[in-house]
Amino acid sequence: MEEERFGWLEFGLGLVVGGTLGAVLGILLAPQSGVTTRKEIAYSASSLRDSAEELIMQARHNIELATSKVEGVLGLEEWSVKKKLDEIKEDLEKYNLSGG
Repeated sequence: MEEERFGWLEFGLGLVVGGTLGAVLGILLAPQSGVTTRKEIAYSASSLRDSAEELIMQARHNIELATSKVEGVLGLEEWSVKKKLDEIKEDLEKYNLSGG
């Protein structure tokens, strides 16, 4: 006997359909006027937009911080590699001068 399993796609589809149906029924059965309901929806949409803009600004700031940290680390790595190369060049010059 095979057991039926629902995946994330079915869950997401059910969530979207249920949310949409709930929103439509809530608007249709609301005890307030359509004008008031539309104003509330507009306010909620504006508030959601503001929240999204704030999240985007925070994400940009965090990306800039991470970028500067990575650049700092890479700069230190570059400095370390250059220093090691200079040491190797000095060693090679010692061997070249003593052999020649």
